[in-house]
Amino acid sequence: MIIKSIEISDLIEERIINFNDNITLIHSVENSCGKTSLLRFLLYGLGFNVPHTKGLPFNKYKTKIKIIDSNNNEILIIRDNQAGKEIISQKENEQHTFILYEESSKLHSQIFGLEDKDLLKNLLGVMYLDQEKGWTLLNRGKAIGNNRLNIEEIFRAFNNHNCDSLIEKQKELAFNKNRISQLKNLATYKDKIISLVDEETENVSDNYVEQLRVRLDTLNVRLSQLSRELKRLNAALISNETTKKMIINLKIRVNVGTDQEPVLIDESNIVGFDSAIQMLKIKKKRIGKEFESVKNELDNVKKEYKEAISQSKLYSSSNVFKAIDRKIGEIPLDIAIIDNELEKISQTLEEVKKEINDKAKSNISVINKMFEYISQYLKELDLDVRSEDPEAFIFTDRLKGISGAILNKYVFCFRLALIKMIKDMYGVVLPLIMDSPSGKEVKFDTVEKMIHLFKREFPEHQLIIASINKYNIPEQNIRTIENRLMIQI
Repeated sequence: MIIKSIEISDLIEERIINFNDNITLIHSVENSCGKTSLLRFLLYGLGFNVPHTKGLPFNKYKTKIKIIDSNNNEILIIRDNQAGKEIISQKENEQHTFILYEESSKLHSQIFGLEDKDLLKNLLGVMYLDQEKGWTLLNRGKAIGNNRLNIEEIFRAFNNHNCDSLIEKQKELAFNKNRISQLKNLATYKDKIISLVDEETENVSDNYVEQLRVRLDTLNVRLSQLSRELKRLNAALISNETTKKMIINLKIRVNVGTDQEPVLIDESNIVGFDSAIQMLKIKKKRIGKEFESVKNELDNVKKEYKEAISQSKLYSSSNVFKAIDRKIGEIPLDIAIIDNELEKISQTLEEVKKEINDKAKSNISVINKMFEYISQYLKELDLDVRSEDPEAFIFTDRLKGISGAILNKYVFCFRLALIKMIKDMYGVVLPLIMDSPSGKEVKFDTVEKMIHLFKREFPEHQLIIASINKYNIPEQNIRTIENRLMIQI
């Protein structure tokens, strides 16, 4: 894949940078002019998730990148985050839209001509050397942002091993191991504090508040009952008085015997009516007294409950850890059982890890070829490999004893070897993008040797370098940034 040009634009300005098919130097006389920003704009425009640089939030810009893919097709890649999280690739009469970052693998598969997802997710780490971390990143770690380089994943791809199920199993085992480890810590803590928990004091405080709450509920229910009874009695008294007056006003007469005149009903001859009303009044008075008594008691209990709650909160706030300790003390935890489970799951996890790692190291011929390339390139930089074991060297995690200048050479040759391996195995031509190679401990003449090595050994590949230095390289395309790449926001 060859990057031909990039167009960066917003509502104010537009900048177009063209690249040479072989070597392009992004140059500025001073630092902080936008060299790193341009390289990251390239990666951003190709659909990678990279951090923006100060003053240039990439999502405020539109990028158009013209590339030539592995099949010699011209593709225009358009990214404009203000129009949504979409990136468009246009090839002849075809147009494809990808959602970032959910469909990054599909996009990069089309751009770079690779399909293995382990290889695709390590692609940025293979072809980009960041000025901050890239020159010390040998075979594992963060390349830029959350983009990682992992040599085991790359070699699993080289060996055509799909470890998805094993990796999922590893994640599940690691999660369960962590969970059991936390339980062990809890069990150990429980044994230490269980004798210190003052459970009785806690229970007294809790029971007192609970008793008051129950009493409140009981009084509220009784007060509601008495209120309904008083309403009923008042309604009955009103109804009886009204009935009595109505009967008298109707001038009703009743027969008292066959030989006597009918008698007019009035207050003097209505028997028992006043007694019934009096009984209702007596009952109303009794219920009213009980209502007042219950209401007074309810007010007192409410006040007492409020004070108890306040004291309980104060007690709980000052003894919150004691309350937590009491709860922990109630959890049934057997440290012997936990230790047994932890040992079993740890052993299973190590077995799965070994199986995954063995997949990366299963093809010794691939390892030897990679080692051969690294050794060749290091000799070009006046350095010998510090190992006679190809596997141990490629998959090493011991970098502390390597000085900065030597490590930078190792990193560069590692990247060249990976790019060469991808070319050999997949026929895919990747570019190499280097940010400020002289910014670390790499000498000027060493950088020139690196560039000459690349130019000679990788004639089909593209090298894009950002530097304040100019190197004596024939046929290089120098793109100078004066003042600023773009107006900063």
